[in-house]
Amino acid sequence: MKTVQDKNLLEMPIGVFDSGMGGLTVMREIMRQIPNEKVIYFGDTARVPYGSKSKETVTRFSRQIVRFLQSKQVKAIVVACNTASAYALNDLEREIDIPIIGVVKPGAKVAAEVTRNGQVGVIATEGTISSNIYTTYIRKLRPEVQVTGKACPLFVPLVEEGLWQDPVTDEIAKRYLSSLIDTGIDTLILGCTHYPLIRSTVAKVMGDHVTLVNPAYETARELKELLMEKGLFNPVPPQLGTNKYEFFVSDGAEKFVHFANSIIKYGILGAKDRGLLSMTKDVVISVRGLQVMDNESAEDIETVQQGEYYERNGSIFLLYDEYYEGFDEPVKNVMKIRGNEMTLTKRGIINVQMNFEAGKKNLTRYQTPYGVMMIGLDTSRVVCLQEEKSLAIEIDYTLEANYQYVSDSKIRIMVRERKQQA
Repeated sequence: MKTVQDKNLLEMPIGVFDSGMGGLTVMREIMRQIPNEKVIYFGDTARVPYGSKSKETVTRFSRQIVRFLQSKQVKAIVVACNTASAYALNDLEREIDIPIIGVVKPGAKVAAEVTRNGQVGVIATEGTISSNIYTTYIRKLRPEVQVTGKACPLFVPLVEEGLWQDPVTDEIAKRYLSSLIDTGIDTLILGCTHYPLIRSTVAKVMGDHVTLVNPAYETARELKELLMEKGLFNPVPPQLGTNKYEFFVSDGAEKFVHFANSIIKYGILGAKDRGLLSMTKDVVISVRGLQVMDNESAEDIETVQQGEYYERNGSIFLLYDEYYEGFDEPVKNVMKIRGNEMTLTKRGIINVQMNFEAGKKNLTRYQTPYGVMMIGLDTSRVVCLQEEKSLAIEIDYTLEANYQYVSDSKIRIMVRERKQQA
């Protein structure tokens, strides 16, 4: 493989694919660990699961998806599916001329390193277990290690139905894992990309003495090392508004969006057969609120946080987390700006959708840990000033609570591109 330093090549995206939605756990880790890279994700949701299909079928599907990703000019590919990694990766490596990695080797390597008693368990789909791929890789590193595999075919549909913390999942986990407990393993590989989403359930059943290995995390780490080794690592964040992450599915786009929004920190707007999503973790958002009461007293509050900016269909979107004293979980904020209208949605300990539209009064329910109130927003002015690397938003409005006047208020929002270290 050639080592390349061409700038245009560095800016090309990484391709990631899975049999369905589980590969989003790998996608999430890539977004966290190498945030400057563009990524194209493909979920074969029409043909999930792969774990019960033959090697020939999985390999054929994988080839089809790789051809699609190559049409998108990707510079590297991650097979974010354990079954496809077990069945198809060797063939794919011989057939394409760009770096390609799977999720099996990184997980196997870590498991071989961390086991103390030489007893490693693997939970995965039927296809991955029957391939013995984890056993092969682990014993190449440590021949004395004993590997015990357990197929858990019901975990994938349970995860894709969103039943992560459901009594049904708890009961099935106990039935699947009881035999592994009896083997005395001290390390367990979550050998399907769906399984990290039920990690807490698995950990509860297995106990504190068993180390859980998440191949999704390890794969993102190995991908970063591979990109640097091949001269493909992009040290520079994409420009503001760049189409950074794209999501494609073969079926069930709406279900995919719902599922993805529960996994990926800032959420996505949609997915279908053509790219439509832009996300960029590269802005600093300053929000300043001013309330004037009784024509004299004023309260001025300013918060500053890192967030994301993207544009879609003529609208600007800002996404950021906000923490409140005394609460561990953040409030997730989404701002949508279009013309003279801004919508602010908060989800978490505070739940509200606030619509600011010049010349209109809007009422909404404002839910807090201490109760619910009706608030009125009588907006007189919404101005959005956009430059190449900054965005300024000014909103003037009158605030009411439970139909009573509270204050004349102003919101001033400044968004600037965040400089990142190379």
